[in-house]
Amino acid sequence: MTLPTGMRLGELLAVRWKDIDLKNNYIMVRQSRRRGRYTKPKNGKSRNGDMSNQLADALMEELRLGFKDVDELVFRYVETNRQNFIRNLYRRILKNAKLRYIKFHGLRHTFCAHLLSEGVSPYYVSQQSGHSSINITCDIYGSWIRSEENRHVNLLDPVHSSAPPLHPAETEKPQPFEIAANSLQ
Repeated sequence: MTLPTGMRLGELLAVRWKDIDLKNNYIMVRQSRRRGRYTKPKNGKSRNGDMSNQLADALMEELRLGFKDVDELVFRYVETNRQNFIRNLYRRILKNAKLRYIKFHGLRHTFCAHLLSEGVSPYYVSQQSGHSSINITCDIYGSWIRSEENRHVNLLDPVHSSAPPLHPAETEKPQPFEIAANSLQ
């Protein structure tokens, strides 16, 4: 769930079924779990993290398999050292699939970088990933923010056909030096 949500591992491990809104496709990130304790998310604020339709469908299917108590954790794994358990499981999955290893937190970076490279607003990415400010998002992922090349600077060009041309060579009127040269002939 990290890749499609941008959530931190501790935030994922603290998600309860009551935090998931399948009607509106979001997860309320209220807390984080680290070293067996529940705390506020890293920036100290709760947030709503949007879910893709695919993720919502997968969670809906999980609910269809059996009723889940709303206070129950979505990920019920070994209570002690759950983060290490998940990281080791993740490492084994990558190894069995013969995929290059990247840290689990790298999935969060992939989430942010992919959205920004697709032209998604840095503000939206900042909100979804739970950064305390858009500056953090831009500082970390600025190189992934898609450039629109010169599209924006072209907004400065005149939009009216009656506006004077920018280059004298584009005019059909003779220029003063041409008039002077023609009169000498």
